[in-house]
Amino acid sequence: MQQRGRRVGAGESVLRSWVGDLVVVKYLAGPDEPVDLDDPKSLAHGELETRSGIFYLQRFSQLGIEVCNEMEDGLLNRVTFIPWSAVLSIRGTMPEERRGPEGKLTREQVAELARRDPA
Repeated sequence: MQQRGRRVGAGESVLRSWVGDLVVVKYLAGPDEPVDLDDPKSLAHGELETRSGIFYLQRFSQLGIEVCNEMEDGLLNRVTFIPWSAVLSIRGTMPEERRGPEGKLTREQVAELARRDPA
């Protein structure tokens, strides 16, 4: 099996071969609204929604995955943890999903690619 020119060896998972690369993730997330400060329990209320995006896969464990939006000057930009129970699908990216003008996709291009993702 190959992923972006690399061979996945015996005993190595495809997920492990994606660490450090861009992946397309669909996942469940809670409401995007801030917590109601007048609520004594300070709980956010709202429906779950399906979100998707193209992220750099940073790490994974038995609990879930850690992804970030982009890497700037070798530094991570806001790492997000997504538990496995919220991950609906994860897959490697295709060449057209990894490149944009100057090798970087715009936010709009990422959103459109994620929205069209059949996974």
